[in-house]
Amino acid sequence: MRQAETVPAVRFNSRAKKNRYIPAIPMEFIRQTLVAGDALPLLLVALAEMRMRGTSEIAIGSALWAEVGDPSKRVRARLLRQIACLPENLCTVVARNGRPHLLKAGPNWPRAIK
Repeated sequence: MRQAETVPAVRFNSRAKKNRYIPAIPMEFIRQTLVAGDALPLLLVALAEMRMRGTSEIAIGSALWAEVGDPSKRVRARLLRQIACLPENLCTVVARNGRPHLLKAGPNWPRAIK
């Protein structure tokens, strides 16, 4: 006769390192975002999340920071400044008091293909 085994919840890692898939990105978007420097991974993760959710804006909160390696406060501030230097027709960063910054897509932001 078989017995059920109880597995403690601490053995499950919800934040396990997984291979992430980012769908096709237009080359023009990559060219426009090169001025953002090392903020490009954050932009790509935000792009993928926005496509999955079907939204045109996303909060750059702890979940997004965890996806790009959970940088320090100083590095986060630098990455947000780099993103803010991008053209407004691509995206804008809105600072919100007491809440995460909001990344809004502009007219040249790549849209999800349906």
